[in-house]
Amino acid sequence: MKQPLLYSFLFGLLLHSINAKAGNTQKIYIADRLIECGDKKISDCMLVKNKPKEEWQNFSDKIEGFIYEEGFEYKLLVSGSSAKGFILKKVLKKKKTEYNPAERMDKKKWFLYMLHDDSNFIRLMDTTTVFMQVNLADKSVSGKGVCNNFRGVLHTEGNHISITAVAFTRMACKGNILEGIVANMFDRMKTYKVAGNTLTLAGDGDNLMLFKTQRE
Repeated sequence: MKQPLLYSFLFGLLLHSINAKAGNTQKIYIADRLIECGDKKISDCMLVKNKPKEEWQNFSDKIEGFIYEEGFEYKLLVSGSSAKGFILKKVLKKKKTEYNPAERMDKKKWFLYMLHDDSNFIRLMDTTTVFMQVNLADKSVSGKGVCNNFRGVLHTEGNHISITAVAFTRMACKGNILEGIVANMFDRMKTYKVAGNTLTLAGDGDNLMLFKTQRE
């Protein structure tokens, strides 16, 4: 009678060992900013480390169940490995830092590549002169439409953005209609994302404006 009990006990230990390995968890730290991966297929990487005093390492995979926001440092409890990807178990800490993710679009010339709203889908060719520049110091955006210059008021917080009071100069030209559409779209944008050389401004639904640092 004792032998079956012994086998049952040993089998239970084996199951416990297997389950422990399958559910193995670890703590990882995520930096408050993204970095260019240097990979054409992946524009940006998170910075990850296992211990506070370790060097940051590029991490190009995803953490299932985790929604990352620049400007915050994270301490996570995850399962899996960096080689096969992580699964989020719990956010142990989320701390806002002094880093402003909007710095990634500051003082660069962003050429308008495409815009989409309820009634317009416009993809601009490489001959376009439409561009904008962000100036975080004086909280403004400025740039040029088809033939007129413009300027507006900028506010960012986290990945949220508002561009208001956009005013164009009043030179008459064939591009005035497009400039009116651009001004209206700026006013409707709510979030931004910088990935490599691409800046995406998005509003409600499918409303978005796509900019690139180079004409294509």
